[in-house]
Parts: sequence; C-alpha cells; structure tokens
Amino acid sequence: MDIVALVREGRQAEVVADLRPKSDAGDASASNNLALVHRWLGDQVQEVAFALRAFQQDPSSPQGINTLFRALAGAGHFQTLTAIYAALPNKRRLVRHQKLLAMLAYRECNRLAQAQEIFDDLTDFPQENIVELDIAVRLAHAMSDHPSALSLIDRLEAAGAHVHVLRLSELFGSGDMAGALKVYEDNWRSDPVLATNTHAALACAIALGDRETVVRLAPRMVGSAREVARCYLEGVRDVLVRGAVRSYRFPFEPNNLSIALRHAKGEFYEVKSLQSLAPQVSPGDQVVDVGANIGNHTVFFAGELGCRVTPFECNPNLTPLLRRSVADSDLGSLVDLSHVGKAITDGPGEVFFNHIRADYSNVSRRSDGALTSVPSMALDSLELPSCRLLKVDVDGGEIGVLRGAEAFLARHRPLLVIEVMNFNIAEALSLIDKAGYAMVRENARAKTHSDFVFSPAEQEPPLL
Repeated sequence: MDIVALVREGRQAEVVADLRPKSDAGDASASNNLALVHRWLGDQVQEVAFALRAFQQDPSSPQGINTLFRALAGAGHFQTLTAIYAALPNKRRLVRHQKLLAMLAYRECNRLAQAQEIFDDLTDFPQENIVELDIAVRLAHAMSDHPSALSLIDRLEAAGAHVHVLRLSELFGSGDMAGALKVYEDNWRSDPVLATNTHAALACAIALGDRETVVRLAPRMVGSAREVARCYLEGVRDVLVRGAVRSYRFPFEPNNLSIALRHAKGEFYEVKSLQSLAPQVSPGDQVVDVGANIGNHTVFFAGELGCRVTPFECNPNLTPLLRRSVADSDLGSLVDLSHVGKAITDGPGEVFFNHIRADYSNVSRRSDGALTSVPSMALDSLELPSCRLLKVDVDGGEIGVLRGAEAFLARHRPLLVIEVMNFNIAEALSLIDKAGYAMVRENARAKTHSDFVFSPAEQEPPLL
C-alpha cells in the first residue's frame, strides 16, 4: 500500500481502515504509519496517540522513536517527551535530530542541566547550521551565559540569520541597556519583529534616563506601557492599586518595568498567583517575604489577607520604596520592617550587592563588580513563633536562602513559593526534596527561570 499516494488522493479513510485493525492487534509499524497519516492530516491528537502506541509496542524501533519525538514536540507535549527520553536505555544510539528535539524539550521545561547534558553529548555542536545555532543561543540565554550567547549570535548573523531580536534580548539580559537600545534604534524600522519589542526599548530608555527616546517611543506604546511612559514623563511619584478589600498607594518605580506595568493599570503585580495563594492563609498567619522589592506581595498579604508579614529586601535602591509602600498603605501594625536592608543567605556576615538591571540584581560572596555590601543572615536565625508561607524571589540567590533555611523549614513547615533561576534548578530541587517538600505547581513564566509552589510532603497538597 502506497500510503502517501493514497492520502494525497484523499483516500485517507481507506488507509486508516486498513491500518487500524493491524495497529489494534499490536503491529508497531501500522501504528507508526497511522501516526504519520494523522500528521499529514493535521490531527495532532491522533498523531500523538498512535505515535505513543507504536513506541509502546516496539520501544527499540528508531523509526517509531523518531515519529514519537516529532509528534510530541509538534504538539507541545514537552514534559512527556523528556520523561520518555529519560527512560530510554540507549540514548547514545539516537540520531542527531532526535537528541536536538529532546534538548529543546528540556529547555522548554526549564530543565537546563539535562539540556546541557545532551548539548555536551553532541561533540560537534553547534554546527554552522542556523537552526542548531539558534538552539544553542537559546540554551545559553536560558543559562544566563551571556558571553557565549553573544558569540553564537555573531555566528548566526554571519550565517545569514536575522538576529536583532536575539541580540536585543541578550544585551538587555546582561544589563547592557545602552547596547540593547542601540540595536533597537538602529534596526526597528527594517525589522518588523524587532519593532514589536517596544517594552524592552522603553525599559532601556528609562534606565538610561533618556527622556527624548521615551518621548519618541510613547506614541507606539499600548495599554499599560503607554501609561508607564506617561507617568515617567510627567514625574508621577505614586500610583494607586485597587485590591478587593481596599486600595493601596505604591511608589511609582518605572525602572522596575514588570511591576510598573501592572501598578500603572491599578493592579497588583502577579495578582492571579497571589489570589491563588489566598485560600492557603488566614488573618493573623505569619508570612515571610524574601526579596520583597517595593512591597507588592508584602502589601497584598498584609492588606488584603490580614497576615503578619516579615519582608526582606537588601537592594539599597528599593528599601526606601518598600518602607514607603508599607507606610503609605498604613500597614505598619502588620508588617515588621526591622530586617529590611538585610540579605538572606546561608549565614551571618556580609555579602556584596550586584546591580545587573533595575529589575534583576542579586548578592554574591565576591566583590567583583559590586557597588555596595549589605549585612546577611540565615532564615534559621529568624525567631518567629510560626510561619505559614515563605515566598522567595532573589534572582539567583535562592541556593543560599535554602541552605540557610534547613532548620526554619523543619520547624515551621510553611508553604514554599519560590522563583528559581535555570542555572540553580537542579541544586534547588535537591535541597527542597531533602527538606521533605513535594512540588504542588510549576509555572515556567520565563525562559530564564521557573516559579514553584511546594508543600510539606507529609501534608495534603493544596488545590491551587
């Protein structure tokens, strides 16, 4: 039977009628061919179903593995693909494009250590091939390996690829706001995809204090971005955020664009995530907010939910804004500001604060490139009678937080809400598992990190 010819003639029903009984009887080849037929027909659900059946019927078939990998990747079933790849006993026998698909799947799932293993196994990777170089760039970006990513972008450009968007993203991610803005200004008229990156250009212009560029960008802004540009140009000092209980006044901080975009709309930043956590706490419960920024989460937990909150924020540019948020919202009775200015890490002492971007900075034991130092402490030394929820968002410093919270987690067993950078995921998950916690939810909000919710393994997991 010439399956391709019959499908092209519109006789797919005849093909399916012939192959289906054979597939049902355990014929892996028939199942594989049915998957291919449904791919040609654009039916991804049936393609995946028969590809999985073919793999189950004969896990050693290279043809079946190839069909399965393509079906799962095409349908976006990356978690399933990575699970199957991990279970394959002879990974080194896979052909190159199968490994590339598996690597892409791990990257989509923010499992960069596993993606790196495949990368390392491809000894001649990347070739001078635009597709493969693009994969390598995205992996390097996800690992925050900016020098490697920029080098690969140069090679992509030499190979004839359009790289303006990639270069803008990489320069922005590394904190080179001037370089990123130049890429945008030089190329947005000729690159329609780059022209849509007005948010990044706005963030760069604001960070550089370039009012002239903000004035030029403002007419191209839509929604809350236009409001941010207006507030910046008019020198707005405060914005009002509306909650379900009442409204709150926050300092307007345009350099922190992700938060400013939501506050300019009168909404809490990450409001849906916060609302999903609301049923897990009660008035009077203790919340610890590590990486409080200007106080968005602290104010929500205290003002909207009536929790007692202990925030930590060590960025010298943000600590006065955090204090203002709490004071202007009249929440001083519920929020303990005595630890503001301290970094949470694995022990007491001093750490150096690194300003990478206004919305992404972190602490380090090394003084290289640091502008200032801040005192540090471990959560294990924090004297609290209880803690219902611990939120951690420290832009790469989460390993230090977790190492210094072993006794804290054992003593209080709080719900753990944590952002983990890709390059820390393997170690962070190991530390959290060692602490006796089970994952409730993972939200890969960005390609550089994942947001997780964990609960004590001995407890019934919450419905979020």
